[in-house]
Amino acid sequence: MKLITQVLSQLPLIQYVTLGLIAGIVAGASYPVPAFVSILILSACGLYTAYTADNSIIVITILCFFFGTMAYQYHDQRYTKAANSLTGFQPTLVGKVSTVERIKNKFTYRSTIQVANHYIWVLSKETPGFEPGDLVQINKLYLHSPLNKEMGPWMKKEGIIATAFAGKIKTTILKNASMLDILASLNRQKEHIFTRLQQKLPAYVGNLMGLIFFGNKQDIDPSELMELRTTYMHWGLSHYLARSGLHIVILFTLFNVLLLFFGLPIFIRKLLLLGFCLLYTALSWMSISYIRALLLIFFYTIAQLANIKLSLLFFINLTCCIILLYNPYQLFALDFQLSFALTYILILIGHLKVQEGR
Repeated sequence: MKLITQVLSQLPLIQYVTLGLIAGIVAGASYPVPAFVSILILSACGLYTAYTADNSIIVITILCFFFGTMAYQYHDQRYTKAANSLTGFQPTLVGKVSTVERIKNKFTYRSTIQVANHYIWVLSKETPGFEPGDLVQINKLYLHSPLNKEMGPWMKKEGIIATAFAGKIKTTILKNASMLDILASLNRQKEHIFTRLQQKLPAYVGNLMGLIFFGNKQDIDPSELMELRTTYMHWGLSHYLARSGLHIVILFTLFNVLLLFFGLPIFIRKLLLLGFCLLYTALSWMSISYIRALLLIFFYTIAQLANIKLSLLFFINLTCCIILLYNPYQLFALDFQLSFALTYILILIGHLKVQEGR
């Protein structure tokens, strides 16, 4: 107990913010709305007790617990309402095309359509007649709800409220993509550049490049992906095929070292590093480990530019809080847990060693 107390005393205040937020999200997911009211009453009582005792850490932790519970309930009710409203046969559906991706299974294309601030997946065998950024009307579509299904938790995490399957999508383009739509333009350019690279490289090299450097698994045939994993598994290197945060840190570190040879001022060098981060992000497929590494690098670089001295433990907690507030479902995903747990433990050990040396 003495060791735990000693460790807790060396943690920054934001650590208690993270712990309270995580506990609140777990409580919000574990109890229905009536029980949630009881939790709020208990939280209010705890806040009053902590306030009278003048203990700021307890007050902040309970407030963040309170906030985490509300955040999860808000996201869950919003998602459930949207999923229930778009279920079954839809004569017409109007939405904006977010992405169009090639996939390797019995369907060839997966289109992500934004409908009233939510997203649906439409999987088709033939090439869709639209591009990212187009406003389209899709006719005669049957939407499958992910609620009460095995894939439900994963679909919630991805923000997909429904899926549809079609041999050919019957669409009418209501408005073509605007040149001012930056995200749509980036998605089109990303697919175009990656397709060109795949055509110029041998299939084996193209698959490895897509996995390790771009984080794209959708464009690889499942049998080829399994063959790659089996080959690397013999040497215990199969984890290299998944682009991790370590890959990103190494890549950005190499770029930063390269800039040192040009003798640029540190301000210009850091701005170029941030620009490289944004460019690489625009050409990549997102994963939680990539987002974690990107935010850590971004916050750390901004702090250096502003001459603000903060620990990596502060930044990992800040990154965790931002991701969980944006998408509380991430907390229950294995990739989030593994990505943050290992990184957090390593940073925490380093932080405690620094504190001991002072």
